[in-house]
Parts: sequence; structure tokens; C-alpha cells
Amino acid sequence: TPRTVNVPTVTVEDGVYNGGEAVTPTVTVKDGETVIPASEYEVTYSNNTNAGTATVTVKDVEGGNYVLSETSKTFEI
Repeated sequence: TPRTVNVPTVTVEDGVYNGGEAVTPTVTVKDGETVIPASEYEVTYSNNTNAGTATVTVKDVEGGNYVLSETSKTFEI
């Protein structure tokens, strides 16, 4: 039975502006202290091209060992 994680902890490294190209920093998702494998979720980015505040959204991938609620977090470029 997949483990349900209603409030996963999402950590995002700050991105480095690189001349107008999309910034896609490393995202880590945890259930408590347990790191959830990247194959268990999908990551999308928005407003991640220019310097300022961007958003990363983590969504569940069906059929995995975890059921994750959709979670968003901001990060700075």
C-alpha cells in the first residue's frame, strides 16, 4: 500500500540567474526525515527565467510507493 504524505517537506536550492534562461534548481522532497525518491513526483517551475521570486510545484506520480499532496514553494533567483 502506498504511503500517503499530506504535507511533504519541499526544499529548493536558490537559483542562479543565467542571462534569461530558465533556472531549475535541485528540489528535495521529504516525509519527515525520509527523502522521497525523485521518481515518486513531478516537478514544474514557474516565473523561473528572470531574477526575483520563482515557484516550484511538486505533484504526485501515480503508481508509486507514495501518494503526495500537491505542494508549491517559492525560491529566489
